[in-house]
Amino acid sequence: MPAPGLYRFAETEQVVFGIPYAVAAPREAERIAAERVFVLSSGTLNQETSVVSDLCKALGGRFAGLWDRIGAHTPRSDVVAAANAARSAGADLIITIGGGSITDGGKMVQLCLANNVETTDQLDGYRSIAGKPSETEITAPTVR
Repeated sequence: MPAPGLYRFAETEQVVFGIPYAVAAPREAERIAAERVFVLSSGTLNQETSVVSDLCKALGGRFAGLWDRIGAHTPRSDVVAAANAARSAGADLIITIGGGSITDGGKMVQLCLANNVETTDQLDGYRSIAGKPSETEITAPTVR
């Protein structure tokens, strides 16, 4: 029998649908007053379509940077590199586009930013092993 626990579903503020991503995302950034939007995308989507470049252009002066190098299964080294780039860009919003590994990477980038993680070794303290919670106190993300 698994150890008892509790999971709280993240609150969903709203869901936007029926309009292009390059229209919806800048509107959302404006709605929450984000000024430095950092985009995480898949390399394939960025290199083989105009979806990412259309989004970056649509963000206009809010666009702070792009990272398209998070590999399959979200390698820690890719996440930390993306977090360091987002930190250097002064990101106040992370937008992900391109699949599950990218979205998972965005969550980890938030954790890295909130907890001053700059190297992959620093992530070790945040791991839960065999159901045992992390012994490192985790600061909640502030970058959305």
